[in-house]
Amino acid sequence: MQAKSDSNLWGIDVSRWQGLIDWPKVAAAGVQFAFVKATDGIGWTDPQFRRNAGGANAVGIPVGFYHFAHPETNSAAAEAEAFTETVKGLPVDLPYVLDLEGEAVAALGREKLTVWADTWLREVQRRTDHPVMLYTGAAFARSYCGEQLAKYPLWVAHYGTDQPMSNSTWEQWSVFQYSDKGSCDGIEGDVDMNLMELDFWKEVTGQVDKKTDFPDVEAGRWSENCIAAVSAAGIMTGYEDGTFRPDQPVTREELAKVLNDMLYLINQR
Repeated sequence: MQAKSDSNLWGIDVSRWQGLIDWPKVAAAGVQFAFVKATDGIGWTDPQFRRNAGGANAVGIPVGFYHFAHPETNSAAAEAEAFTETVKGLPVDLPYVLDLEGEAVAALGREKLTVWADTWLREVQRRTDHPVMLYTGAAFARSYCGEQLAKYPLWVAHYGTDQPMSNSTWEQWSVFQYSDKGSCDGIEGDVDMNLMELDFWKEVTGQVDKKTDFPDVEAGRWSENCIAAVSAAGIMTGYEDGTFRPDQPVTREELAKVLNDMLYLINQR
């Protein structure tokens, strides 16, 4: 497991235990993401779930939802259905999370827990076509999470350290819950503190830098003349050298200029 880094993003996870949250104050405090508890087993929804989900969304904090598992009493398929029905239709930015912890859960043993967790995660992903991940404690991951779960990102909890305990299933964490005694403006009492790896953030939010993957037009072809024409016209956005950039908006004027020059070059004007 890697240690904390200055590039990590800071976030929180919340449930009914945080009471009524003042989300504008949370946003002003600099919180960059939030995981919100949705469900617990079957038939129980966190009473603050919709308020927290809506509040975070309203202030632009990216949100993920998590489910507290009870594999000692329910099937993975039944709990996956309960969770997906609860979160259906709600805006979500981060993965859906399976929260796997507790003595009753551990009593099932490593093999059964691994199969149960994998089934829940696969079923939620199938039902929603949305990314999923696993939350658990560092010691729990070492003892009860088999290699079958390595394909899912890990959100690991380990308090009082800058580097979580290692385990044989994951080489690194995607989210690190480093404290359950944090404080944040807008929340009365303690709240869990989390860090997220920057690369994981980019992946799940779609903010991947594609500059090195985006090819320019082929030199010496007619398309190069189109690019030069719009650049000379002063209506080009993108790199300083006049090439296009995938994360820049293209205006109607730019598209019209390109199309007009294309038509001219292929003798249709």
